[in-house]
Amino acid sequence: MSSSTKILIGVLCALLVVAGVVAAAVASPYLAVHRLRAALIAGDEEEIRDRVDFVRVREAMKEDVVRRMTEEAQEDAAGGDKSALVGLAFAGGLAERVIDTYVTPEGIARIARSGKRSALGDAGSAPDDGKDAPPMDWGVHCRKWSQCVAEVRRPGEKTGLNLYLGRRGLFSWQLERIVFVERPQRPNEAKVFKSLGCNYRARERAALCRVPAGSASSGSAFAPGSVVFSRLVGIYDAGAGDEARVLALVESVPTAAGDYSCHVCSVLLGGVQYRLAGDRWKVEAANLAVTEGGEFGELKADVKVAELGKERYALAIQGSTVGQGYEYSYATLLGLRGEALRDLGTVRYQTGDASGMGRCKNGTSTSPSNWRTDAAAGGELFDVVVDHGAEVCEDLDTHASRTVAPAWTERWKFDGETYKSTSPRSE
Repeated sequence: MSSSTKILIGVLCALLVVAGVVAAAVASPYLAVHRLRAALIAGDEEEIRDRVDFVRVREAMKEDVVRRMTEEAQEDAAGGDKSALVGLAFAGGLAERVIDTYVTPEGIARIARSGKRSALGDAGSAPDDGKDAPPMDWGVHCRKWSQCVAEVRRPGEKTGLNLYLGRRGLFSWQLERIVFVERPQRPNEAKVFKSLGCNYRARERAALCRVPAGSASSGSAFAPGSVVFSRLVGIYDAGAGDEARVLALVESVPTAAGDYSCHVCSVLLGGVQYRLAGDRWKVEAANLAVTEGGEFGELKADVKVAELGKERYALAIQGSTVGQGYEYSYATLLGLRGEALRDLGTVRYQTGDASGMGRCKNGTSTSPSNWRTDAAAGGELFDVVVDHGAEVCEDLDTHASRTVAPAWTERWKFDGETYKSTSPRSE
């Protein structure tokens, strides 16, 4: 064998060795994640200790806990609860006790099973052991030569864990950091009033707000620029996943009206709509003065979320009223029109008659009715359909009952501005 051949063979052997080393180095994070996953599932404490850098994991998790506590306290303080900042002095010590107690081989395994922050527990409750949770899906992504991320998720969900592994030499890896991938905290009362530009008073659970210019209200008590006393009616969830929304409803009364409890003393209604955008809730629309409703200075109504189209939701304010012997039910719809929160119209329908002027001359009538949305109708927004029950009259003298009008269906369509009935019953 010639010397040149020997050199060539030597070079090829060296190249094969280098290629093998590179291949092993590239494959090493995937093998490390596989072994880490197996150890966590089996609860092999000795193996977990070898594959986790507990010093770095604890330090990173402590920083995360303190950051969350600080953000929550600052948000509460911005809402008027200044005492929330006092607890920050103890945040580091509390976080350290929680982390030292629960970030152990057993605790890391528990976190991997549950995929939730509740696996850490807190000062007043036991941690979630995750034993009843379904298996997690694992995926590996390497963004750097020295760092890879194992994404741990429940099937079909976007929440879970990101496990950051750091390289140790060419072939070894250790877990260095655990990041909880969570749905952001739902907007609270303080955040709602902050979104409306109000001065929130945490102790009173209310706010002082100023009616914006261009107010939809026609009442002199709610003139643009006037100050009102506002309270939260409720916060409501809508949609799911990437379509998730949160809608908040606020009622306001004038601060300069003195006794505001007359029959015609309505409240100013407004609210905020939030959209889930990544790891935070983004304001889609906020309007303190959408419409008026209620009586005696308060809103007495049931509120629910109505789906009016693809990623289109509204708050349906439902109630009933009596006027000159006629009984009515209604649903006022507050939702987006364009980019603003607006009154989309009130679906109003008669449910009873004690006037003696209608079909029931000597008695009272009832007509049980309900409303629903019809997605099959198409259009910008779904149709609203009122299913009117048969009108039954009860004679005041004989108490005999008779049907004076059959059941019928009324359809309301959105015309770009408001909902209008397109099929009212002809008398």
